[in-house]
Amino acid sequence: MQALQALAGRRRLRAKVHSVFAHAVNLQADFGICTLLYDTALRPNSVLLSENPYFQSWPLHDESLFFLSPEKIWTDDPAQGLCVELIPAKAIDLRLRRPANKGFIGGLEQKMDIIAKAVFQSGRHEGLAPLLCNAPVGIHAAIYAVKENPYSLFLRPKIDCFCRVMEQNDLAAIRRAAAGIAGCGPGLTPSADDFILGFICVWSLGETGGAFTQAKIDAAALEAVKHTGSISAAFLRHCAQGLYSLDILQFAEALQEDTTEPPGGDPAGDNLRAACEKVLQFGAASGADFLCGAFYALMSRRPAV
Repeated sequence: MQALQALAGRRRLRAKVHSVFAHAVNLQADFGICTLLYDTALRPNSVLLSENPYFQSWPLHDESLFFLSPEKIWTDDPAQGLCVELIPAKAIDLRLRRPANKGFIGGLEQKMDIIAKAVFQSGRHEGLAPLLCNAPVGIHAAIYAVKENPYSLFLRPKIDCFCRVMEQNDLAAIRRAAAGIAGCGPGLTPSADDFILGFICVWSLGETGGAFTQAKIDAAALEAVKHTGSISAAFLRHCAQGLYSLDILQFAEALQEDTTEPPGGDPAGDNLRAACEKVLQFGAASGADFLCGAFYALMSRRPAV
């Protein structure tokens, strides 16, 4: 964990309140953002509380000062008197694991269909969901009812460019393409940033290029960091390190499962459908935009016809 590494050998670090939500408090420290969470998926540099704190009832403001140590997170303000004990906490490894001794994800078209249907049925179309319209796979006809919006109209050709250059070996072109879309779209984490996260997460599962693959991921994610807000930038930095929220890791795991219909016609792909539903709970449209990126990464792996 980056936060624990920053705390190594130090008695405490200062952190100011960045933003407060019903189920999350973001703290800005010199190493980046650290988050207190409740009732949501664990993410890098975060602590998941076991009891409902309702953060918006805490006496916090933009200048509220916290202190971080390996043992606890606390405030010295008597009016707040807040302390989160870390010693009982269980550390969770949030690194994305690529498949070992396996080819890239099989059953692409069925999995793309599952993802697209999940995005359509969610109704979370404020961002990049219209990019799934007219996709060259057997998607349910209703997906074509998603209307274009200013963001999807503006980003469609730029997204196509980004996906295309990620398949090439020109790092400068990858940086230009990432810079051309980063920070664009609605939400605290803009739609294009969520798309980049989804694309890189799934695209990297099929890459075996070693150091150069990582160089391409760094070129895209770390260039995007320069053109967006601090919360989105934190997620993009974690993406470059192969770190994702627990819900995203479960989605990546489900994506690698065999979804071939078994004998007897039992449902297949249920784990992937359930994982998509969890991802779709991110923000207003963030989860849908992440899944759009995942969809495009899978589409880039379809055999040429």
